[in-house]
Amino acid sequence: MEAGGGLLATYDTGLYDEHGEMRKDGGALREVLGVRMTGEPLRSQPECFYRVKEAHPALGELAAGAIVQGDGRLVPTEALAGATVLAECWNLGTGEVRGPAVVLNNYGKGRAIYSSGSLETNYLYDRVKSTGQMLAAMVRYLGGAAPQPYTLKAPTGVYAVLRRATNGDLALWVLANVGFKDAAVGRMRQEYLPLSQIEIGIRIPEGKEGKTMRLYASQSVASIQG
Repeated sequence: MEAGGGLLATYDTGLYDEHGEMRKDGGALREVLGVRMTGEPLRSQPECFYRVKEAHPALGELAAGAIVQGDGRLVPTEALAGATVLAECWNLGTGEVRGPAVVLNNYGKGRAIYSSGSLETNYLYDRVKSTGQMLAAMVRYLGGAAPQPYTLKAPTGVYAVLRRATNGDLALWVLANVGFKDAAVGRMRQEYLPLSQIEIGIRIPEGKEGKTMRLYASQSVASIQG
């Protein structure tokens, strides 16, 4: 961060110590995130949305006053001096403003975006398109002019995670919550549904050449174009 990096953090990041006890100092990353966490996560409420306070590139094309599906549970926070609250958590049913939802903060040469709710987890379950678009806008903003390592075009709810393997290779995991096998939690869908029309673009570093790509789920070799 001090050298110019970007950080996207959500929910209770830095709220608890190594013993699982809540910190009393506002969170381990308060200066970086630009927020002081004032307590443990609040109880979830239905009909909670993120209401944009001001337009910003970190929120993509969302204008001031725009409403996006948000996480019904959040960590109570206060924005520190110098940080900017881009969106607030708002209960449509009661009209209550529950606190900051998205906060932008500069730290050193870098910048951080903090969401007091678990936006990424919420997206896995509700699959609301605008939530995914907002998360993508945050990542693009934090990345600045750096080229994206991959692009993904897929049905709503499909997402990708880039990881480095133990041998140094990069592996792109493409995931979709389209089934659930734990019958103990109640009536959940037990079968996995096939997905189609998934398009992935991978940036190959300068000086390197792509030769082959293996799809491990199907054990087939895909063609490389471009």
